[in-house]
Amino acid sequence: RQIEARLRTAADGTLLAYDGFENLAGKLRRGRSGFGWSGGWEASGRGASGRGASGRDIGKGTTGTDTKRGNRGQLAEIVQAPDDFVFGHSRAGRRTLLLADGTEIRRRLEAQWAPLEMDTLYVSLLVRRASEASEKQASFQLSLEPESNSPRFMRRHSISFGITSNGSVYLNNAGRVAETPGTFPTDTTCLLVFKYRVNNGSSYASLRVFPHQEQAAGKETDLWTLSDVVALPASELSGVRLYCGANATWQIDELKVGTNWDAVIQPGDFDRR
Repeated sequence: RQIEARLRTAADGTLLAYDGFENLAGKLRRGRSGFGWSGGWEASGRGASGRGASGRDIGKGTTGTDTKRGNRGQLAEIVQAPDDFVFGHSRAGRRTLLLADGTEIRRRLEAQWAPLEMDTLYVSLLVRRASEASEKQASFQLSLEPESNSPRFMRRHSISFGITSNGSVYLNNAGRVAETPGTFPTDTTCLLVFKYRVNNGSSYASLRVFPHQEQAAGKETDLWTLSDVVALPASELSGVRLYCGANATWQIDELKVGTNWDAVIQPGDFDRR
């Protein structure tokens, strides 16, 4: 709770939601960690026809997830964080979210993000892949979603990003997919930062992957791993969905949703001491 209070104070209202997954070790307790949420994490897994990042292992799903389903309906687990250093700070003695075997969970924001002209939303999180690089059905995806019972509306107005089984990083902005070839490392913690901006009736999405040895603090980066724009007004976003492939094992931590760069990238943010 001290960490949450410090982050909330430092962000001065620009950090909309945060989860450091500091539950007791074991099954994810639905409402025990973070702030800026309406309730806790819920097991998810609705299927809807959609296009994924590559057509290889990101296939049919609500927002482009693996076709094969694993532990649908199961909550993720909380485990000890690796005893390592992330962006210069120790992670010893802390906990992290273990997302594995097709688990899919969703959490609603306390207040929907209803964008106006020139509004910007940022999302950041720590991601560590434990699966072998050659493993099929081992992808990870985060989706920002509107509140709707219509699969077509969800598909058209959701924004997602993640990593395919072969290690490619992708960005899906309302069905328009950008992907960069490459190999996302295994057993290494990276920082993913997503930016979503509304301007003149179009939505601009960008994603940056920071490897563990690179510092992210400071002014906002001008170099993005992926960027894309669609001529589609942004919809209200009401929740965050986390999903992994049926053979995947991912560790997720320090999830933040904010309205500026500093809110999701704060000096000393990842200090685990």
